[in-house]
Amino acid sequence: MKIRRRFFVALENIKGDEIVVQGQDVVHIRNVLRLGLGDTVAIFDGEGFQYRAEITSSTGDEVKCKVLSRDRVENE
Repeated sequence: MKIRRRFFVALENIKGDEIVVQGQDVVHIRNVLRLGLGDTVAIFDGEGFQYRAEITSSTGDEVKCKVLSRDRVENE
């Protein structure tokens, strides 16, 4: 299944099975796409990996996600 909601997150914001989305992407996730708890997004790290992740919390200026899968991608 291809996820069209795809966001870049720096490696320092990916720790274990948790990803923290910050900045303008938070506004886009909440206000434009109107995503919330349980919704799935794709995260790429700029190092050749894409993560399928589920939104677990949305507070203040960040959205936290739980990693569901991690795959190497060839076309960044």
